[in-house]
Amino acid sequence: MANVAEHRVQMPAPAAQAGNGMSAAPEKMLNHFVHLVTLIERTGNALGTLAFTWATVVLLGGYPTKLIGKDFWFSTVIVFLEVTNDARALFNDAVRIQVGSGDRVLFWEDPWIQGLTVAFVAPDLLKLVRPSIVRSRTVQQGLPGNAWVRDIAGELTVDAVVQYLQLWTRIQNTTLAEGADVFSWKLSADGQFSTRSAYTACLAGSTALPAARQVWESFAPLKFRFFGWLVLDC
Repeated sequence: MANVAEHRVQMPAPAAQAGNGMSAAPEKMLNHFVHLVTLIERTGNALGTLAFTWATVVLLGGYPTKLIGKDFWFSTVIVFLEVTNDARALFNDAVRIQVGSGDRVLFWEDPWIQGLTVAFVAPDLLKLVRPSIVRSRTVQQGLPGNAWVRDIAGELTVDAVVQYLQLWTRIQNTTLAEGADVFSWKLSADGQFSTRSAYTACLAGSTALPAARQVWESFAPLKFRFFGWLVLDC
């Protein structure tokens, strides 16, 4: 019987693995990256929720005197950072503006157009205005001679054109007066702002915890009462 020669063929490694046999494929690297970003985002949300809850309970629950100075300011900063966006939305919904000279009313940001903001009337048009102008242009500066039109930069889409015409129609009959701008608070009977009414508005739609009063009025140490409140809120 004739001898049969044995041949072995070694296949070359893929280009992605050249120089490093354990290199991950591009799609695997992308999956790992997505998982990492998701983990970081969820971790940040969880820590932010916990920190905001703690700061809210301490400040609004009447326990700031239990904190040392450093912790008090830390909790205060957390509260202001967390509620900045919600505060602007609450302001727009709760304030009533009567335009006088227009020097205190922001053209692009405040709800001065029959109680509405430009973001509500023309959201696509607002995207074409630089943020620095949105935060600084007053009605007194933008209304005379339709100067607000020059704030718009970039190519207008069909939706932006339609919204531009709607905005023009809404404000064309607005005239400025000599008097001061008047801001009134819708959530108070006298029109004056109060932290109580603002806090009540922030809690609209929430439900009270049945045993929360008993937890906070107990004689347990503060950290145990706070932990009990968190357990009830879960």
